[in-house]
Amino acid sequence: MKTSNRNAKRILWAVLVLFQYGILHGQSTFSIYGQIMDEQDQPVSYANIVLYNRADSSFISGTISDQEGIFKVSPANQGHFYIAVSFVGFESIVKEVIFQTQTSFDLGTIRLTEERIELAEAMVTAERIKAKEEVDRTTFFVNSQMIKASVTSMDLIQLIPGIQVDLFRNISLEGKSNVLILVNGMERSAEFLSQLDPQRIDKVEINNHPGAEFRTDASGVINIILKEGNNRGVSGHVYSEIPVKLNEVYAFPAANINLTLKKINLFASYDGELSYFDIEEINNKSITASGQETRISKTGFKQQEYWSHKIHYGIDYHLNQKNQLSLYGYVNPWSQEFDGVIELEESESDSILNSREGKQDDTNRSRMVYGTVYYKHLFRRPGTHLSLDLNYYKYRGQTTRLFTEENGASYLNSSLPLQEAVSARLDIRVPLGENLVIQAGARQMRQEMSDAEWTSFHFRELVSAAYTTLTFAGEKIQLNAGLRMEHAAMNLETRSSIATLLPHMSAKIDFTDNRNLRLTYRKTIERPTIYQLNPNINGIDPYTSFQGNPGLTPAIHHELSLDYSVLVKNNYLSLGAFFTQSVDCMEYLATVSEDLHIRYIMQNLGNTDKLGLKFLGSAKLHKNVSFNPFIKVYGVFTLGNELAAENGIENHNRMALESGFSLSVLFKHDFSLNAMFKYNSPTTRIQGSYFEDMLYFVSLEKTFKDRFTVGITSALPFSREFTFRGYETRGSGFSEYSEDNIQLSLIPVWLKFKYSFSSGKNVDGIKRTDDFTENTKKKGLFQ
Repeated sequence: MKTSNRNAKRILWAVLVLFQYGILHGQSTFSIYGQIMDEQDQPVSYANIVLYNRADSSFISGTISDQEGIFKVSPANQGHFYIAVSFVGFESIVKEVIFQTQTSFDLGTIRLTEERIELAEAMVTAERIKAKEEVDRTTFFVNSQMIKASVTSMDLIQLIPGIQVDLFRNISLEGKSNVLILVNGMERSAEFLSQLDPQRIDKVEINNHPGAEFRTDASGVINIILKEGNNRGVSGHVYSEIPVKLNEVYAFPAANINLTLKKINLFASYDGELSYFDIEEINNKSITASGQETRISKTGFKQQEYWSHKIHYGIDYHLNQKNQLSLYGYVNPWSQEFDGVIELEESESDSILNSREGKQDDTNRSRMVYGTVYYKHLFRRPGTHLSLDLNYYKYRGQTTRLFTEENGASYLNSSLPLQEAVSARLDIRVPLGENLVIQAGARQMRQEMSDAEWTSFHFRELVSAAYTTLTFAGEKIQLNAGLRMEHAAMNLETRSSIATLLPHMSAKIDFTDNRNLRLTYRKTIERPTIYQLNPNINGIDPYTSFQGNPGLTPAIHHELSLDYSVLVKNNYLSLGAFFTQSVDCMEYLATVSEDLHIRYIMQNLGNTDKLGLKFLGSAKLHKNVSFNPFIKVYGVFTLGNELAAENGIENHNRMALESGFSLSVLFKHDFSLNAMFKYNSPTTRIQGSYFEDMLYFVSLEKTFKDRFTVGITSALPFSREFTFRGYETRGSGFSEYSEDNIQLSLIPVWLKFKYSFSSGKNVDGIKRTDDFTENTKKKGLFQ
């Protein structure tokens, strides 16, 4: 049997070698290659390249550039040629190629310049197309109107279809919350966008179904590509928001500075978050035991205090044109507390059994530290590179909640979570031919989680992964297929482990230059976070508690989507159908005890399917008016497992809606008006549902000489109240309804100021993808 296995492996290796040899050597003997770049040294993907015979201008060969702007054409013979390069929004270029003695000809870098139209005394840059569909992403190009309508990069991305931002700056992509944020391929937190100047952004790449090269916990990827030059200099900006009322503090101050020397780029930045609101909490429970209904009501009047200060620092060192080294890190202390008065009432029929009042006092001091070292080597062959990434992450929290009643009785909950992780990643990319690219890599991460207040909880995990992807870019058809294998060993002393194969496939057909169809499938695995694993009991009040579960099984997700996109007179429209299935969903299971206490314990509760339609677009209603709608309508079907059935949880079949839009209007004298709207129907879970109110913002800005901006923002005018968190749960013998409402003035407003400075442009940053994400919870204390 062993001999048979060895022979099978040898045959498989022989087939793979022959297949690769055929791809590498089955091409034409002669080749002409190069790379297409724009004025900001960014690659121009899918530019048209046509090779003509110089003698009679007859067509010989044609191709398009790949995602890094690299192209290759293969004439049958040597000779004298013309090569033409063109792309929408850029001036076309024609070069003469004398190809006589050598077998290959390197054209080097071909730089395209933006098309300009001269009108009398004015020079107007042609408007860039709204978006371009690729096999694994959609690229939205940033134009001058978007920049003028944005004070920060967080403002700018809200002008991208499908991107939604809630009141606390949490970013979602087509309704999916666990979004990976990249800047030039480098992973950054959402807070990083607050200090990033929107004038530096060239385009935004959206990947709704990340491939095998990305971490499996990423439900989507937003990659912001910057436009940078090669000159030395200093640049930066300072941004501040000022509240009008002390109980309506909603500020995101930021500052950054960038110093570029000959081969070194030094940078440092700060982004803060300050949120102080008055909160009204309403919670009603109904518990039935032995035919008797007991009602428990809670009303809380609290002050929410949330602050976060994140300091970023780093250095990019270009050793030479082939080798680059980058160091980056941040330190982030933060805290969120809810302090105030709580009123509790317990009743049966018309009789009040118990009524009491108490004080809630929270203490929360948390800190995150992150550091990374990144190295990249470019090989002589265009498009071939190798990268190595080392990461370190540490989170330490200290949270307490003290509830003190009028009679002196008190209840104390405390948690001291600690998470520490190290990871290493190796990636390599190799073009196999004119239209074929292979990418492969390996990654290993080791992490430990514990809680000093619950000494029996000490979770260890070692995750090893390897992946490979193959991309084909033809004239009308593009294919991307990948496979990722992950092996996770948990609690190493017990040697429990899980091995998972995670395939990914995407295919795109171009019917014309402006119409295409894309089909995508991916399988991912969702591993539990420290909050889902930590068994420490966190009491919300004397009647309610939440608890993690170290015995959770990772959830598996299947995603299938079909999207049709069209570009009509520079307006981008996309209509799609989708199906998702989540297996072994990790959700809270609520049960009630004899002492009328409802306990929420994290469990694997079953499966959830979603089937529906979606529409998004970017339309120009007027030369100065841009409108970006998004809508998603689907059915939700839940199927509980045996544990859910044992606890009386019924299956659900419900409709859901997710919607939103952004609107920007430019006026004379550098004034801009922006509006944002978001509404999602309640989110259906296997047990219960979660909800929040619709959200809308209106802002007005004025810019002076492209350096100084002043503005005013209003959130939820005339609403008076905003439910930012609510849930409804039903179980065997009980039900619970809860909502937390922010109390607002009639027209809450905030002032904002920004000043930008620059004495030169920065060299290109290193394009990379980090390998670890913050999985800590910063928008809630115990929930």
